[in-house]
Amino acid sequence: MAAVPVGPRDGAWVVGPGSQAGLRVEQRAFGLSGELVGRTSAVTGTMVIAGRRATAATLQVDLATLRIGGWSRPEPAPRPAAGPYPTATLELAKPLTLADSAQLTALLTTADTTRVVTFTTAWRRDGPTLEGAGSAPLPFANWGISVSRAATWFRAVAKDGTAEFLLVSRVPQAAFAPAPERRGVRLPARKDLARRPPARA
Repeated sequence: MAAVPVGPRDGAWVVGPGSQAGLRVEQRAFGLSGELVGRTSAVTGTMVIAGRRATAATLQVDLATLRIGGWSRPEPAPRPAAGPYPTATLELAKPLTLADSAQLTALLTTADTTRVVTFTTAWRRDGPTLEGAGSAPLPFANWGISVSRAATWFRAVAKDGTAEFLLVSRVPQAAFAPAPERRGVRLPARKDLARRPPARA
């Protein structure tokens, strides 16, 4: 991912359309290995940016809309014991440097239980859009999530999974309005950001 550009873009960024969150868990059935993958686009929140760091962030994920394997409300899937459709909240625990590779430490709350999680993340900014992707180990038992409903006599489901997210954040369009011309002198346009060249095979 391209490096975050330097520029006066401090302030609140709103997480919205294009964002996703979910989980991934291994399963084994009839001697074959595979994965259960759950995704939802019902992700909202805000991030406060200062310089090249996020100083605060809160995200909410509506797990009622989680779809596993393309299906909504699947019975054979891990789910929190406190209820089938809780909301998951992720709150930044300490400032995060926005870079190609960064560790994000946060508090993850669901089913009335809060635990510290550490995501491996990557970030980039392209004009008014800030994108970030990350993943972290997810020990289900830490949040009272039971996998017993997902396991059957012919299928085994791992007790741990992986939490994943893709965040797309934006700021109000007014923050990116072009500066007015003064005394007939046109201000220089912002140069396109140089992107990292593709990795060699």
